[in-house]
Amino acid sequence: MSFFYQHCVNTLGWTLDPALLKSMQENNATELAGIEKKMEEAKENEGETEMMEQHIAKAEFLFRIGHKDEAVDVIKLALNEKHVSTGQKIDLELKCVRVALFHGDTELLKEHIELCRTLIEDGGDWDRRNRLKIYDGAYRMLVRDFKTAATNFLSSIATFTSYEVMEYTTFIQRTVYLGLFDLPRSDLKEKIIDSPDVRQVVREVEDVKNFVESLYNCNYELFNTELLTAYRTICRDRFMSKHVNYYVKEMRVRAYNQFLEAYKSVTIISMANAFGVSVEFIDGELFRFISMGRLNAKIDKTLGVIETNRPDAKNAQYHDVIKHGDALLNQIQRLARVVN
Repeated sequence: MSFFYQHCVNTLGWTLDPALLKSMQENNATELAGIEKKMEEAKENEGETEMMEQHIAKAEFLFRIGHKDEAVDVIKLALNEKHVSTGQKIDLELKCVRVALFHGDTELLKEHIELCRTLIEDGGDWDRRNRLKIYDGAYRMLVRDFKTAATNFLSSIATFTSYEVMEYTTFIQRTVYLGLFDLPRSDLKEKIIDSPDVRQVVREVEDVKNFVESLYNCNYELFNTELLTAYRTICRDRFMSKHVNYYVKEMRVRAYNQFLEAYKSVTIISMANAFGVSVEFIDGELFRFISMGRLNAKIDKTLGVIETNRPDAKNAQYHDVIKHGDALLNQIQRLARVVN
């Protein structure tokens, strides 16, 4: 890991250990020389299959020592070899995705996931399709597209095989967090709480179990406690850590909406007691989210009451039709000007 070690020294301010770095570089040079020798022998005496194996071995080695750019270049070189099957191309593209995932390179991820998806549509088997879902889900977590990540992970629970990306327990934990973020309450029970695969794992991870069940069972005080635990866990998650504040905010909005949905009006004290927080805290939270348009409610400070004002469904549909109708008319007018 000489290249990755140098990267950590430069970015994290570590003190460089020259002896350690020299030792790693010497070991790397020896191993790389052996791979290069095998590549030459394969080129002169063996066939395309053996040559491809050595390309992959070199790419894996460069990936292992943290040399991202050269690893990707070797994979691209292998892709341009003659007689590369569609399955081999998919595997090589997935290796590029793994390299990009390790380094958190979202541009490289997007490029090779799209290339991989195109190849799979032309002739990928179910295993490669499922692996791409996991890889794409990890990418979506990096770019804060939690809804797509949740869809990918939930559809892969029974077929998960991508242990090179994450352990199964970690996969299920992430699936639960993403499902809580995305799924409506009715689907939450069916796809998360009652799922045998999920239950088998979360039974051993009490915090995750309490987190999902507290929201479903409307135990908001426990939910607040478990949300703090989830915050600490997500802070250590290499894919979600940058978005932890966004995740926590959205989960609070979801809990507040779920609580208020059952009432036409409720006192601030009652809501504060339900969530196990002070009146001042809940008042400040509600004011912030109401002003942002995230909660359909208003606060009567004189009476100390929160009144919900859920929008009428028919009026919402009517305004939606008008909005889309205006947009369509504008597009037609632009098209008419172009045609004339």
